[in-house]
Amino acid sequence: MVRRALYLTRGLAMLLALPQYALALDPPHDSSNDIDCDDCHATHPSGGMGSSTVPRGEEQEALCKSCHNPTGMASSDSDVANHVVRDGTITIDCGSCHDPHGPHEGEDPHTGTVAPNEELIRRNTTLFVPQALEPAVFQDSPDHFSFTSAPYDGICQTCHTETVHHTNDGVDPYHMQGADCTTCHLHERGFLPGGCTNCHDEPQGPRRQIVGAEGDFTRTSHHVQVAVSDDDCLLCHYVRDHGSGVVKLKDPDLGSDVVYAYHPDDPATVEDFCLGCHDEDGALAGGGTEPFGDQLPPPDIDGQGSWAASAHNLAGYSQNAGNPVSCLGDGTTTGCHGNGHGSDNIKILGGPAFGYDIQELCYRCHTDNKIVNDALANNRPGGYESADDIEEAFNKSEKHNLGTGFTMNGSSFTLQCSSCHNPHVVTGKYWDAALNVSPITRPDFSDPVNNPRAMGAVLWGAAPGEKMDDFAARAAGSGGWYFSEARGHLIQIDRPAVYQPPKAGDGYEFEFGGDIMPDYTTLCLDCHSYRMSDANPPVNWGQGIACTGNSVDPPDQRIECGAQHGLAMAGMPYYVSDSGKSGYWGNSGNPDVIFAMNYVTRGRHNGHFMRWPYDSAERSAGINFVMSCTDCHEAHGSSRSSMIRERLNVNGNGDCGTGGDSSPNGENCSDGGNWNAFCNICHYYYGGQHHGMSCGNACCHEANSLHRIVHTTDSGSATQLMITAAGYESYYERPDFTPEIVAAQGTVGDDLIEVTFKEGVYGDMDLTSALGPEDFWLFDTNGDNPRTIIDVYHAPGDSTAILAMSAPLIEADLSADIIATTGKSVWSWYEGGYENWATGTLEAQPVSAGPWPVTIEPATP
Repeated sequence: MVRRALYLTRGLAMLLALPQYALALDPPHDSSNDIDCDDCHATHPSGGMGSSTVPRGEEQEALCKSCHNPTGMASSDSDVANHVVRDGTITIDCGSCHDPHGPHEGEDPHTGTVAPNEELIRRNTTLFVPQALEPAVFQDSPDHFSFTSAPYDGICQTCHTETVHHTNDGVDPYHMQGADCTTCHLHERGFLPGGCTNCHDEPQGPRRQIVGAEGDFTRTSHHVQVAVSDDDCLLCHYVRDHGSGVVKLKDPDLGSDVVYAYHPDDPATVEDFCLGCHDEDGALAGGGTEPFGDQLPPPDIDGQGSWAASAHNLAGYSQNAGNPVSCLGDGTTTGCHGNGHGSDNIKILGGPAFGYDIQELCYRCHTDNKIVNDALANNRPGGYESADDIEEAFNKSEKHNLGTGFTMNGSSFTLQCSSCHNPHVVTGKYWDAALNVSPITRPDFSDPVNNPRAMGAVLWGAAPGEKMDDFAARAAGSGGWYFSEARGHLIQIDRPAVYQPPKAGDGYEFEFGGDIMPDYTTLCLDCHSYRMSDANPPVNWGQGIACTGNSVDPPDQRIECGAQHGLAMAGMPYYVSDSGKSGYWGNSGNPDVIFAMNYVTRGRHNGHFMRWPYDSAERSAGINFVMSCTDCHEAHGSSRSSMIRERLNVNGNGDCGTGGDSSPNGENCSDGGNWNAFCNICHYYYGGQHHGMSCGNACCHEANSLHRIVHTTDSGSATQLMITAAGYESYYERPDFTPEIVAAQGTVGDDLIEVTFKEGVYGDMDLTSALGPEDFWLFDTNGDNPRTIIDVYHAPGDSTAILAMSAPLIEADLSADIIATTGKSVWSWYEGGYENWATGTLEAQPVSAGPWPVTIEPATP
C-alpha cells in the first residue's frame, strides 16, 4: 500500500505541475470517442503514467496514426505526418504543435479576441520547440497560419527562424498571405512543399490540367522531358500570392526580385521571362543551363542578341497591329508558341490541337494579304507576278517539298521552312539585303535526333565573308589572269572571279551586287553537294567534290561534273596558251587575239554572245563570272521544271528578248522545257554560226543541264564546247568599242603620270563618278622602283587623269613600266551595242575598258 501511494503521489505531483489546460481530457480525445488516458500513456512506470509521457518522434507518429489512418477511428483526419526539418536532423512531432488533451484558449494579441485555438493547436509551443514564439495563435483558419504584423505568432511562423517565408521575427506579406498553407505544404508530407503537382494533375476551376495523363506536359511537345516535379514548377512560377487569379512568373536570372504577370490578352508581357532562360546562361536563379529535372539545356534563342535583331521581333507587321511578334500566341496575331508547358503541335507551337506542321504555322502570316514575300520572278517590269507570298509559292507545281524526309551523311531529316529560316534568328526579307540583313540560316545536320529539321542557329548572308563576292573569291589565284600580246606585254595578274547579278529592271538597275547579295550558293550546296534524291544527284559547282563523269548512267548514279557557271570556270586562268595558238576562250575571258575575230560567232570578238548585264565590258576586262543558284532558280516554288525562275533577264517592257515570248506578260521568259529560250535569256546566240541551233542538242553542250557543261578543246563529244578559232590568231587589233588607255606619260624625278583615254570616262557604270586609285594597276617591270598609286585627279567624263605615285619615276621606269586599268573600273558609253542580232537593232550601253596595258613613256615636250 505504501508503494502504490508513493506512485500515485508522484504522478499527481507531475500532473499538477503541467499547465491547467492539460489536466483533463476534452473532446475529441475523451470518453465521447471511448478514449482514456491509458490509450496513449503506458500504464507501466518505465514510460506510462508513472512518468506522464508518450513516445517521441517516429514512435509518437506511429501512435497517433494508430487512430489517424484511412481505416482507423480518426480516418477523416488521416493525412498526417511528422514535420522533419534541417535535412532530417530535427523532427517536430505531433505533440509539438497539438495538445491532445483539449483546446488551448487565450487572447489574440493582434485583435484582443479571446478564443480557443482550432485543431487542438497548443499555445505553449516553447514546451517542445524552445526557439518558438508563444503563445501561438490559431483562432481563425486560414488567416492565422501567419501574421503580417508583430507578434509573428501564427501557428506556421511561431517556430520558423530559418525558412524563406513567414519567420517569427520578420514580415512576409507576399507569400500566400491569408491562404491555407497546407494546400501546398501538405500535412501528410510533413509540410514539405508539394502542392503543385498534387493539385494540377486535374483541372482547377478555369485552369487546365498541367501534369498527369491529360496534362500539358504529356502533349506532343513540352518543356521538361521527365516527370515534372514541384521544383520544376517553382523555378518559373511565383506563388507568394497563388490563387490571385493572375499567373505570375519569376525572372529566371533574378528570381522573385522581378515578377512578370501573364495575361492571355497581352502575352508579350512575359517575353523577357522566356528569354531570361532561353539565352546563353540559362536560368541563373536556378539550374543555370540545366534548369529542370531533365537536365537538358534550353535552346539559346537570345544568344548574342539574335532575337533582339530578328525580323519577327520588329514592329510594323500589319497582321499584328504593328506590334512585334512575341513568344506566346496562336501563330496569327501575337506569337507562335501556345504556352510554356506543352502543345499538341511540335515545338510547343500554338494553334488548333494536332493541327499544324511548321509550314502551316508559317502560312498563317506568310500568306495572301499579309506578309508579302515576292518571288524572284516578280522583280521584273511588265507587271508579271509569279507569287507574292510563301504559301502561294509552295503551291506551285515545282517546289521544295516541305514535310518530306531526306538523308544527309546517313542521318535522316525532314525538310521544313525552319531548315533554312530559323525564325528566331533571321533579320529581314530577301529584298532588304542592302540593309545588311538576311532571311536565311544555314542548316545544322549535327543532331538528327534533337534537331530533325536541321534548323540552324547562325544567320547567313548578312555579314562580310557571307556574300556572293566572297563565294566568287574562292576562285582567286587563277580567275582573271591578264594577258596581252598585242602590245608586246605578257602580264599575269591574280584576279578573283566576280559575281554579276542578273538584271532587275529597265535601264541598268540590278538586283544586288556581289557585295550585298547573300551567298545563297553556299547555302544551297550545304545540301546539294550530296544526293537529295534519285532525281537530284549531287551538284558540282566547282566546290571541290568528286565527280563520276557525265556519261555515267543511270543519272541517279552520277555525280555531275563541269560547273562552268560556278567555280570550275571561274577558277580557270584568263588565258591558257598553247604556243600562242589556242586556249580557254569563250566564258573564261577574251584574250587579246579574239578582238580581231570579226567572223567568229558571238562569244568572241565584241563579246555580244552575252546579254546585258553579262556583256563585253567585264569579259573584255579579263574577269571570270560566278553565278548564284538564285540567278536561275526560285528558292520556294515555281511553275517551271527544276524550280527555274519564271522570268529572268527581261527588258523594260517585260519582254524576254529574242528567243522568248514577247507578249506583254512575258510568260515564257524562262521555260525549263525550252532550253533555247532559257539559255538565250543570257546567251545571245542567234545569228552567225549558232543560228538555228538548239542548246540542248548541239554538238557543244549536253542536253538540259547547266550543272554539267564541259569546255575542252575536244569537239568530238556532246558534252564539249569547241573553243579554238583556227585561222584568226594572227590578228591583234585593238577593240573599237571600249574606253582604252591611249597613252601614259611621265617625267624622271616626278611622281605624277598623265593617262589619256580615247574618250571621256567615268569610275562607275552609272557614268557619274570620277576615277580613283583602285581603278589602275601599276607594274614595276624591272623590280627596281616599287611604288603604288596613292591618288588620282580626274573629273567625271574627262578623257585624261593624273595619277600620283608614292615615289617619283626613275630613268629605268620609262618605256618599261606599265599602266593598266583594273577590270570593271573605267566606263563610258558604247553607242553600237546590239540588242537583237537577228534584226540588227542597236542600243547604247555602258562598257568598261578592256585588257590593253600601255608602257609609261617620256612626257611630250
